[in-house]
Amino acid sequence: MYATQYDKVVQTVAEEFRISADKGFLRDDVDYVAVVRRYIAMSDGLQLRWVLSGGSLDLVGPMREYLEQLAAALRAAPAAAGAGGGAAHARRVRRRYGRPPGCGRRASLSAAVQGSPAPPRARSG
Repeated sequence: MYATQYDKVVQTVAEEFRISADKGFLRDDVDYVAVVRRYIAMSDGLQLRWVLSGGSLDLVGPMREYLEQLAAALRAAPAAAGAGGGAAHARRVRRRYGRPPGCGRRASLSAAVQGSPAPPRARSG
């Protein structure tokens, strides 16, 4: 069951990326299935490390940094995306899938999918 759900999520999110690439918001020379798999691996790995650390690991900081780097790498050249369309598309994606971890809400991907409460954010210093 997990494998089937994983494949469905990967294909669905990759298709959304492809649609954004077709509209000129994202690069069209990227294997988006691989991008989604790497994102899930990053998220799952951080969550596992959080559990093994007894909840002391900061999930938000590393995920935010990863997503910022990913967004910069995937973003199409400004001329390709047109004026103002990117923000509207981002809102549609957030409405459909919610915000990814580290983007304005303290929630993990598995917590959002499973409907469980998000782990508490570790305090630094």
